Amino acid sequence: MELNTIERDDIETAVAPPAASRKVFVKTYGCQMNVYDSQRMTDALAADGYTA
Repeated sequence: MELNTIERDDIETAVAPPAASRKVFVKTYGCQMNVYDSQRMTDALAADGYTA
């Protein structure tokens, strides 16, 4: 199997904003399991540098 690739120098790469501006707001509706899931998501995002 042969793969064809194309190299491009004009593709812009995404740059994450400075860590100080990475904030997240999670609003939870519904049952207690939704609250649990929202907390898990907030914790996961915090590990990536987001603050609530």
